[in-house]
Amino acid sequence: MDCDQGGSRATAPALRLWSAVGWNAACSSAAVVVMSRHGVALALAFALGCDPGGGEDGELRRLDTIVADRSARAVGNKTNLASLAELLFSAPPSLVGLDPTAARTEAVAELVARLGGIDFQDCTPQITSDPLAGSVDAVFDDCRAGPFRVQGDAHATVAIEAAPCDGGECASALLWTLHDFDVLVGPDDARPHFTGDVVLRDEIRPLSQPQVPMSWTTQPGFAITNPLGVFETISHASWTVDAGRCVDMRMESRLERIDEDAQDPHRRIQTIVVAVDGLRRCPLRCPEAGDVQISFGAGALLEWSYENGDTVEVVAPGGQRFSQALACRE
Repeated sequence: MDCDQGGSRATAPALRLWSAVGWNAACSSAAVVVMSRHGVALALAFALGCDPGGGEDGELRRLDTIVADRSARAVGNKTNLASLAELLFSAPPSLVGLDPTAARTEAVAELVARLGGIDFQDCTPQITSDPLAGSVDAVFDDCRAGPFRVQGDAHATVAIEAAPCDGGECASALLWTLHDFDVLVGPDDARPHFTGDVVLRDEIRPLSQPQVPMSWTTQPGFAITNPLGVFETISHASWTVDAGRCVDMRMESRLERIDEDAQDPHRRIQTIVVAVDGLRRCPLRCPEAGDVQISFGAGALLEWSYENGDTVEVVAPGGQRFSQALACRE
């Protein structure tokens, strides 16, 4: 197969999902850069797979397997970081009934406490806050947290959505925005560079009410730099986390290469569109539900559905099918 196969069938499903998404949500903060990296990591996996470089037939035939393997790993990482984002940035029940000013002050104190509770190694992050301004600043000097290293700084501000209540106006949603961050984050041997704004949103509710999905959205100009080039990306995801830390999630992402080598015929990637719907994954287990579609290159498409088990059956361009093992303990 090659990246040009698939015909008109290839782009339609993923692009329809993309066009149905609204990109005007709001919210984020200091560790959202970690999450936003993996929000687009699935799409970047396809960039890695769809850039064989040499043009040899054997390399092209392996393209579908490479793409499926890297994307499946990225899906697992994405759910892990969604769970982390819920731990750090979810709206605490203590905000219920507060006016917007009091809720903003409480949200700043809560985020500082949660960041302070992370077991960073090899450094002591510099974390400062201004409750009156609703801001938190964090500087990471080659810090390590689990398998990730973080280098850079972030400025986060919080806004409060309000709604009428018995006391007049009460806080209804928590909106964190990470402004103009400039951060490298990832495993020791692979730390992409991220710049731009990301927003994260969570509704304020008492524990007795059903969960409402949290969401992240990258803003215009958000970019990631890796060995393949510089990519501008728009990405949106929403998810819930249950008492067992299982994540139910959907995500849509589009990437466009923007550096000066974007038209190099040996490295041309074009637009990548990714849609993940109905994904469910519990800690250290394979996804047990969900559908994945990826449009890339000149219109090729990969797609598969998760079921219980450690493999998926991938439908590749031209209708080829193959089984792909999943890495579920990451």
